[in-house]
Amino acid sequence: SHGYTLLDQHIRTGDYQPQTGYDAMQDLLTTAPDIQAVYCMNDMMAVGALAYLNQHGIRVPDDIAVVGYDDIRVSPFLTPPLTTVRAPEIPLGEAAGKLLLQLINGKTPDEAQLYLPTQLIIRQSCGYSL
Repeated sequence: SHGYTLLDQHIRTGDYQPQTGYDAMQDLLTTAPDIQAVYCMNDMMAVGALAYLNQHGIRVPDDIAVVGYDDIRVSPFLTPPLTTVRAPEIPLGEAAGKLLLQLINGKTPDEAQLYLPTQLIIRQSCGYSL
């Protein structure tokens, strides 16, 4: 809706750990040095991406914006504080437990997909201020 296109060559995979975010950021900037924003699949990968950017003098958010997912407890204390999507921890755990019990009992899960409400937590890493 804003005229941006997600290209396959801009997608990296990882194991949700900081080193993966670091390596992915390095590789992404090598192949697509003109990117303006990065969305990481979790905050731990964003930690690695921020580390790479900080170590290489790339200013966040001036040169590139970074957004994570989870809102882990250290996210507000990163440099810069990480914009992230807060997942509802307790409902997520309850849903996972219910699904696991259904599978253990040999039942088909009640729902094929479960949607839980999330909240965008805007901090400095995205370049937008309230």
